[in-house]
Amino acid sequence: MKGLNFSVLGLSDIDNFTGLNLGLFYGANRTRTSMKGFELGLANFNGGTAKGADVGLVNYTEGNFTGAQLGLFNYAGSLNGLQFGFMNATNHINKGIQIGLINFDRSGTFVSKDLPVFPIVNARF
Repeated sequence: MKGLNFSVLGLSDIDNFTGLNLGLFYGANRTRTSMKGFELGLANFNGGTAKGADVGLVNYTEGNFTGAQLGLFNYAGSLNGLQFGFMNATNHINKGIQIGLINFDRSGTFVSKDLPVFPIVNARF
């Protein structure tokens, strides 16, 4: 799908999405394969890759995420960009920064590859 998508009091479930995805009034967004654009909702779930911005309480991208995730909990399989939230998690930061109370990078932090959690700021460039 390309364009503008609204989910009101429910779940938007799309295979491939490019554009603006709005989950209004307790709405959530789920993209199964790839997302390019902007998502706003209580929860944003991307089963594949995502490029753009996710804004919600929970933002989850299974594959590579490029852009910005802003929420209470953010997860990306691999990160190229920004995660800003209470808790941020990834398997690997390629190029990017995590800003939050708890920052988890399975591949290690900028302090040590043996230390997967670092508070406030974690980055790799």
